[in-house]
Amino acid sequence: MKQNRILLPFLAICLVACSKDDDEGHSKNEQNVPVKEITFKNCSFTMVKVDGGTFQMGAIREQEASGWKPDRTEYPVHKVTLNTFYIGETEVTKELWSAVMETECDYSEYHKPQGVEWNDIQPFIERLNQATGLKFRLPTDAEWEYAARGGNRSQGHIYPGFDISILAAWCYNNAGTYILNENKWDYWELRNNGNSPHYVKQLLPNELGLYDMGGNLYEYCSDWLGDYPEEPQTNPQGPQSGSMRVIRGGCWAIWSNSARVSHRPAQSYNSDYVGLRLAMSTE
Repeated sequence: MKQNRILLPFLAICLVACSKDDDEGHSKNEQNVPVKEITFKNCSFTMVKVDGGTFQMGAIREQEASGWKPDRTEYPVHKVTLNTFYIGETEVTKELWSAVMETECDYSEYHKPQGVEWNDIQPFIERLNQATGLKFRLPTDAEWEYAARGGNRSQGHIYPGFDISILAAWCYNNAGTYILNENKWDYWELRNNGNSPHYVKQLLPNELGLYDMGGNLYEYCSDWLGDYPEEPQTNPQGPQSGSMRVIRGGCWAIWSNSARVSHRPAQSYNSDYVGLRLAMSTE
């Protein structure tokens, strides 16, 4: 099990080179996947390269065999092709959020994911882009699912990297002091058990080396929620308009069903339950 890692302070915004590089000069993580190490002020974070490819998006066979009934929003299963992109190794932490937005944050909370409201996301991304000269954004719905599945390294798991949620996702059953029975969700039991978001990178990563793609906090995608098409798609962006944004990954207060890689609700939760993970195109 991974332990929380102390981030080394740097005085300037920079890209950090590691000892293990590929032919293009990228660092590589423990899964041998190229990454970009980025430092803003005193806060370092990692963007993981997700090679483009084609996959079946939605509730394919392993999801239907999970013991949970997939939702209507997970159908129809359809073919999606994506270009290469980068996605955050972790959810945006309170440390990074406070550095960009110039807000106060207790040191003990630094490595927990930051809960957000939708209207605060774009100002955060715009500030980060202006300061770094990079082009961060939210992942699309399709990019998020492809990355959660492990990209072209996918082993076909129910949850990100695993078929057992407790190994990879902080959810209702395991995000507090004791293990709770998922067959009986109870608000007061949730609160009395001390369920809450955990430090990032405390559970195991998926095939790409991405942490907390399941559980901890839901994560916003850029797409409006809409019905899936039946025909194949290339770099889909979702509907042109809508009333709710797609959120992915589940959270510490909801059943582990929410951490399945194809589970696809829309924003109906407050900032205690929803965060974000950065993405970035390669162009």
